[in-house]
Amino acid sequence: MLKYNEPETFVFLNLKRQGDINSMPKKLIKRIFLILIPIALVLFAVITFDKYLSFKISSTYSDEVIGKIGELEARDKGIELLRLDSLKNHLFLVGSSELRSSVPQNPKNMFPNTDLNSNITILGMPLVQCLQDAIRFGGGLSGENLQCKNICLMISMQWFMRKEGITENEFKPHFSPIQFYKFLKNEKISEESKKYLCERVKSLIPENNTSSPFFEEALYAKLYQRKFLKALFSPYYYLKEKFLTIKDKYNAFKLIKKYKNLPQTPEIKKIDWETENEKAYQEGKNACTTNKFFMSDSDWNGCMAEVIDSLEMVYKDIDLQNSKEYDDLNLLFDVCKQCEIKPYVIILSNNGFYYDYTGLDSEKRNKFYNRIENACKDYGFDYLKLNDKEYEPYFFRDGMHLGWKGWLYVNKKITEYYSKA
Repeated sequence: MLKYNEPETFVFLNLKRQGDINSMPKKLIKRIFLILIPIALVLFAVITFDKYLSFKISSTYSDEVIGKIGELEARDKGIELLRLDSLKNHLFLVGSSELRSSVPQNPKNMFPNTDLNSNITILGMPLVQCLQDAIRFGGGLSGENLQCKNICLMISMQWFMRKEGITENEFKPHFSPIQFYKFLKNEKISEESKKYLCERVKSLIPENNTSSPFFEEALYAKLYQRKFLKALFSPYYYLKEKFLTIKDKYNAFKLIKKYKNLPQTPEIKKIDWETENEKAYQEGKNACTTNKFFMSDSDWNGCMAEVIDSLEMVYKDIDLQNSKEYDDLNLLFDVCKQCEIKPYVIILSNNGFYYDYTGLDSEKRNKFYNRIENACKDYGFDYLKLNDKEYEPYFFRDGMHLGWKGWLYVNKKITEYYSKA
């Protein structure tokens, strides 16, 4: 057996160590290549797929149809379809449940027209309020060389009827992670606005619920104000955003492919507004025959007739001046100002016959309308105030949503505003 103090053993071991040292760089390089090659292949595949999607989307996109179709998650929660529509200089109409109205005067049936030859993109759905709109404006309609010029923003009184504003169950279904990340990357938006958004997201999507589909976004909202932790996790969230961007493109491509056979050239409507107004009046009259509130028979018979007695004076204690929604509205208007978006704000009014019955009287309602009007003036936004239409028959379809005459009037005012612009 060899002993370490023998010269032959020392020489042998020394030579062996020298050989190991000389061979280490080759082994290390080989291992590095074994790690880097799969990563490079994955990155190449991702970049290639991304470019393929961009090419397919641009070659199959329909300028006519996509913006008008309701309930499209790939558009409402994404950015790619918004980008395409903005490149075509669409008119964007942003709102909530009123956009789902089935009356013939719905704006999807009224644009483009001979007075305003502009296609329309309708954004929003029930329960979408100021906070979701702020995320959409800051993360979907601006930033990264995207600048949408013609945007109408509809503000509803119902958003301000609760002290706490929007709730978790209302916010989460319409929350868009990709728009959230793009919002926080948007260099035009102030840190104060970004921090406010993160605080609101933290309050509405608790980060301690790991089973939540938005757990990572809630965690990022918490990390955002902690510089070291934010920097530590930034590589992961960078990749997450890139993954969501490609996923959004893929969803957009599927949607465009689905509707690619629809007409590519928009039908330009010739509208005689006076004739259409007479038509809207008659349609409303025919549809509202069973109640004193000028609600459509379908809405009245569908649910209202059964519950109307329980609604008498039910809103008499509502304070429209004390709601968290006003803070979210300030964020929305701040984001518009910072991103150089100048929306045409439509201050929606309500069925006066119905809300008088519920106890939310005209004095309270007018204070609300005036407060939103003053906010528009403070930010320099043009607006359309509809408080003088509260008692006009057939202006509303039910207690709050625009009806036959209501939508026709709003469409006319939008047309006049942007045709002059």
